[in-house]
Amino acid sequence: MKTQPGQPELVSAEAVASHFGVTIATIRRWTRERIIPCLRPTPRVIRYRLADVCAALAQGSRERKGR
Repeated sequence: MKTQPGQPELVSAEAVASHFGVTIATIRRWTRERIIPCLRPTPRVIRYRLADVCAALAQGSRERKGR
């Protein structure tokens, strides 16, 4: 996707799934359960900032280890 200079790239669920080695269904579940943040430019389109997803998953991992 094209972004303006200085703006993080928005990627699809497929790209996030590929990056983390999980299925698209897992990404959709994490989105539905609000484990990872997303942007909805339209009601049917969901995009992700990869850095935000990485940060959310890292934070969740730290919280699970602290139990």
